[in-house]
Amino acid sequence: RGRTCQEEDLQRLWVQQREADGWGHTEQEAHVQRLLMVQQQEEDGRAHTQQEEHDQRLWVQQREADGRVRTEQQAHSQRLWAVQEQEENGRAHTEQEEHVQAQHVFAPWHSVALEVLCRAADWERLHHLAVLEMHARAQLAAEALGPLWRALRGPEPAPRAIVHPLLGPT
Repeated sequence: RGRTCQEEDLQRLWVQQREADGWGHTEQEAHVQRLLMVQQQEEDGRAHTQQEEHDQRLWVQQREADGRVRTEQQAHSQRLWAVQEQEENGRAHTEQEEHVQAQHVFAPWHSVALEVLCRAADWERLHHLAVLEMHARAQLAAEALGPLWRALRGPEPAPRAIVHPLLGPT
């Protein structure tokens, strides 16, 4: 049905009045805000998904790293217990063997071994390992400081002859 001029005029007046009241502007703003909100939610969803994927990858990498560390610690603990078992069976070690074993046993994992022994309250083994570690550290320090000490001290003095008060030099 065709609109009359009067209806069109009324429609225009109504629109003008609404715009003058700010309603039209507010509706437009609300529409734009709804569009922006939807767009932001979509972007947030994508960002959240990317963040979740990144976190998942980090979690997997950390678990793999933890698994490798745990496996290395288990292997080290097995070696440690094997050494202790050999000692309990009466196997004699030379000083060099003890030094090498102490270096090997206490290199990166000694704290794990000590923790295991503390939990087991195996104080005798713990004391033995502590003594081994102390000797190994002293040996390493002596090896490291030996050349420096000799350099600082200078050349070795010539051996002196022992002179007996009655018999003379010997």
